Amino acid sequence: MRTLLILTMAAAITVSAADAPKQSILDGISIAPVVAYKQAGFDHGPSSVGAGIDLGLPVNKFVSIHVRNLAFEDNDQWGGSAVDETTLYGRADFASFVNQKLKLFGTGGGTRYWQTEEWGFGVGLGVEYRFTKNLSIQASEEVWALTKSSKEWLSLVGITWKF
Repeated sequence: MRTLLILTMAAAITVSAADAPKQSILDGISIAPVVAYKQAGFDHGPSSVGAGIDLGLPVNKFVSIHVRNLAFEDNDQWGGSAVDETTLYGRADFASFVNQKLKLFGTGGGTRYWQTEEWGFGVGLGVEYRFTKNLSIQASEEVWALTKSSKEWLSLVGITWKF
């Protein structure tokens, strides 16, 4: 009886999978080159400019999980570390305007600062304008609290390509 039940379930899954629309493994994944401006201590600390890449994976229509790697200039020179910080964060779209082309979103997550060997936790708000189904531009402002240091602002601008 158990074998018959397992075979029936396997047949049902196979038929359901055959009826499902064919999708690429890349469907919904986003990639964005980003530029960043970091201001330590909110307004009186040192600042630096950086660049990096952001990869996103959708969870559902409103929420996605992202990994972002950034490298920053050091003493007005590039070429120190290839990755200065890695961020794992969630993004939630909470308002849409202009026929779903303009979206407001919130972010929250954690960062590993590789050079100082510390962690940071932060939240942010942003806006995205979608030019086409696959191409958009986004800007966000995030505030981060670091475990050993104080706090910092992180301003980001990126051009997103969604598969």
